[in-house]
Amino acid sequence: MGTSRKLWIGNIDKDVSQYQLLQLVKTCGVVKLFDFVYHTSGPLKGEPRGFCFIQFEKDAEANRALVKLNGLQLQKSCLKVDWARDNEQLEQSEQCVSSTVVLTAVERETQIKALERKLNSLAKSNDENVKRHPVLNRKVVLHPQDKRIKKKPYDR
Repeated sequence: MGTSRKLWIGNIDKDVSQYQLLQLVKTCGVVKLFDFVYHTSGPLKGEPRGFCFIQFEKDAEANRALVKLNGLQLQKSCLKVDWARDNEQLEQSEQCVSSTVVLTAVERETQIKALERKLNSLAKSNDENVKRHPVLNRKVVLHPQDKRIKKKPYDR
């Protein structure tokens, strides 16, 4: 596993900057790649996700960082350091954890047709629930059990 020279560092405190972490990691060896991961969407967009990936020039440097940084307290939390896994390893581990169901072509086609029928029925029922509001003159979605537009006390 050590030949990858790439480490995953997790449990990074949200107040730790990219610069602070890079300076800490540089004490272990020459950093070839430093990927500090941020949220790209949602309410936390631009905030650190709490982990990063680091690749070193030499195996010995990566091993040194693994030993030195794992469990090290940095501000309010202790760092977790492990070897980074590539996509192939992730797929293998997911197959071990999850139960994979293998379908024949006929079973798969049957399931696809059943899903298509369900989607079509949902689309039709959704069209029935969309009506034009008489006052606002725009489409409104009605609750499935209430097919009529309820008037508010101030609508006369």
